[in-house]
Amino acid sequence: EALADDGPERLRERLLRPDAALAGLPAVTVDAGAAARFRSGQAVEAAAVAPGPVRVYGPAGDEDFLGVGEAAGGGSVAPKRVFARS
Repeated sequence: EALADDGPERLRERLLRPDAALAGLPAVTVDAGAAARFRSGQAVEAAAVAPGPVRVYGPAGDEDFLGVGEAAGGGSVAPKRVFARS
């Protein structure tokens, strides 16, 4: 209740980023064109990582979390959960 009395800005400061719970997954960063395709549900080319789930970020890095993808052995990542931009 004390935090609620301080206002919404104080509450926002305490929130964790959406990708905080996914820190154990490998991360890949894609360029702007690939980020747009990923957000639209299309598989994109990304840096080679082991097959399995990955965190996907746009060109702004950690501040541009796109969602969770599934990396394939050939360097492509298919979206599994895409986060909307605010």
